[in-house]
Amino acid sequence: MINRVDSKSRLGNFLKKYIKILFEKNEKIEKNDKIKKNKNMAIEKIEKKIKREKNENNKKKETIYKKRKKIKKVKWKMGGIKKNEEE
Repeated sequence: MINRVDSKSRLGNFLKKYIKILFEKNEKIEKNDKIKKNKNMAIEKIEKKIKREKNENNKKKETIYKKRKKIKKVKWKMGGIKKNEEE
């Protein structure tokens, strides 16, 4: 006859080891997922910064262009551009 307590303890030990192995694999997978998520987040942050810088540069260019336009309009209202006055 097989001792029931013996077989149960063997099965229990086997299950404990198996469950530990499964948890270790899950932890490794979770760590890898976190690393991938962190990399993706870092890449997205860098892309957002680049977009912001581009937008800021475009805004600066637009304001400079608008200021030049205003200066030309003011000169024109005052009686023409200086080149015209010299002639």
